[in-house]
Amino acid sequence: MTVHRLRSSLMWGWLAVGFGAIVAAAQIATGGFSQALVGLGLGLAIAGLGWALFLRPAVILRADAVEVRNVVRIGSISWGRIAHVDLKWTLELVGDDGARVGSFAVPRSSAPRRRRTEEPAVTPSTSDQIASEIRQRAEAARAGDMPAAGRQAPSISRTTDLTGVAIVLASAAAAVLAFVA
Repeated sequence: MTVHRLRSSLMWGWLAVGFGAIVAAAQIATGGFSQALVGLGLGLAIAGLGWALFLRPAVILRADAVEVRNVVRIGSISWGRIAHVDLKWTLELVGDDGARVGSFAVPRSSAPRRRRTEEPAVTPSTSDQIASEIRQRAEAARAGDMPAAGRQAPSISRTTDLTGVAIVLASAAAAVLAFVA
C-alpha cells in the first residue's frame, strides 16, 4: 500500500494545526481557562479544518484498487476498471463505465515549468509522477482483462468518510461555541 499526498498539502496542514495550537495556547496563557473559550474554540477549529482539508485527503494505491480519500468522501476503483487518468486541474480517475472520481489530495501543480534546451524532457512534478504510476499499474491490470461479469457493477464505489465528517462537524462546532460563549 502506498499513500500519496503532495508536500504542499502536508506543509499547509501542519501550519494550520500549529497555528491553531498557538492560538489556543496564547489564549490560555493570557486569560486562563475560564476566559479561554474563544481562543480554544478558534484554535480547535483552525487545527481541525487544517487536518481535515490538508492532512487526511490522500490517494492510496492498494494491491487491488486505488482509493481516493477526500474531505468527506472515499472513492475506490479497481486497477482493471480504470479507463483514463486525467490531470487537468486535479487528479481524476475515469472508470470504464464513464464514472469519475477526483482527488482533493493531488491538485495539478500551478507552478510554471522551466524548459531547458539541453534536456529533452521536463522533470515531472509530484502530481505527474502519481498520475504516471496509476496509469502504468492500470495498463498492467487491463492486460490481464477482467471477465465481463465483473464489469456489471459500477466501476467506482463511493462511501462517506465518517471520520472526515466528524472532524469537519467538530471543527464547525468549536468555531460556533467560540463565538456563542
